[in-house]
Amino acid sequence: MRRTNIYLAADQLQRLRLLAEQRGQPVEALVREAIDTWLESQGVRVVLEDERERRFDALVRRRRRAVSRLAADEDGVRVT
Repeated sequence: MRRTNIYLAADQLQRLRLLAEQRGQPVEALVREAIDTWLESQGVRVVLEDERERRFDALVRRRRRAVSRLAADEDGVRVT
């Protein structure tokens, strides 16, 4: 985890502290939970390195197949 600072309105912080006390959790945990929920609702996720490589390799394979179907050379020039 990395430390960061955020600015909250006084009433937001007061309500967070109250909820944290009721749940027996630190305020930071509630903030992380809220952020995770919001990010998930936005469809945001991290693409891991191995998944990025897998997707790139699949893209290269699709491009090579497309080039071969077009009977083009490596520079994309159609060979007639």
